[in-house]
Amino acid sequence: MQITPKSPEQLQAQAAAFANAELHGQDQAGVFNNIGAVVAEGAVREPEAKQSYVDYLRQTGGNSNPEVHGRADILHKFQDFAPTVTKLKAELADPAARRQHPDFLGHGTNSDVFKISQGGKLFAVRIPFGEATHPVSIDMHVASAIRGKGIPHMEQIIAASYEDGVTVAEMMPGKVIGDLSPEDVSQVTDQQLEDLVDTVIVANQRDIIIDSKPSNFLYDQHQGFGIVDYHVPKGAVAHSQDLGVIVGCLETVINNAGLYGKKKLDKTAQDYLAQGRQMTANVAVVERLRGVVEAKLSGKDLSDALERIDSGLQRWSEYAADYSDPDSVDKLIAEQQAFEQARKRIIENQHQGDTPVNADWL
Repeated sequence: MQITPKSPEQLQAQAAAFANAELHGQDQAGVFNNIGAVVAEGAVREPEAKQSYVDYLRQTGGNSNPEVHGRADILHKFQDFAPTVTKLKAELADPAARRQHPDFLGHGTNSDVFKISQGGKLFAVRIPFGEATHPVSIDMHVASAIRGKGIPHMEQIIAASYEDGVTVAEMMPGKVIGDLSPEDVSQVTDQQLEDLVDTVIVANQRDIIIDSKPSNFLYDQHQGFGIVDYHVPKGAVAHSQDLGVIVGCLETVINNAGLYGKKKLDKTAQDYLAQGRQMTANVAVVERLRGVVEAKLSGKDLSDALERIDSGLQRWSEYAADYSDPDSVDKLIAEQQAFEQARKRIIENQHQGDTPVNADWL
């Protein structure tokens, strides 16, 4: 019987699944940092680790193990995208110009995201920087993609490369929550809110961790909400994210629609009134979210979620009322101006050496 040699993607997938599940620290990094050189005899060369590697494959089903099979599929699919990604990375050789590229979509804490076209479809390429370029970090996204495969409204990573340090995902429609207008928010339907809560429930059942930063949520008028940049817990941790807490955090996400990342110290009356309109629209959606959550959850999950939702509703409703009232806005602007004058006096005194004040809060 002729034995078909394993593909490089299969070998890398085996080593990556083993390293993710069984190794830690330098041992894990050692495998991932050399994973491009995986051959049949081994990415895992140390005798003790090599035996553990063999035992892991035998005990978990080898290539039929979803953690191995899923990785191999994602690594293999990268071959289709490799030429396009190589061309894109060459265009991004100057780090200072990366975010001026015409296909730049946005950025997170550890990566920039760019649009590419392949086979008539659009995809999002996540190109990390700093330590996020390490193969260990790439595998965190790959492991998450395996766990999140097929969940509607969650980003689907379909290709990746440890050597190139990138992931490729199906393009999710919509705007980042922070870029929504009151008119956008007013389009949110009850069904879309139900879909959002259902997505979070399914993700929790699969032990997926959702980072509830508003920048990780998108909204499209027709497709509803989408979630990106989720991950799985390290090690054998089951349900490490409380369902009621993460559903409750959806209040924070929606109440930051149109506002996230847009802090401004010298706001005018028009700025305040515009934010008041945005907040009023957001609060109206969160009030409807509350009803959806009551129908979807029960017991402690429900009480945990409502505690966060109700607290947020009270706080943001007060902000919306203040920012929508011209008299309150005049008072806020006066307080803002007084604060700015005090801040400038402290800075001037520090420069003169007269006031050795720790002004980190400035």
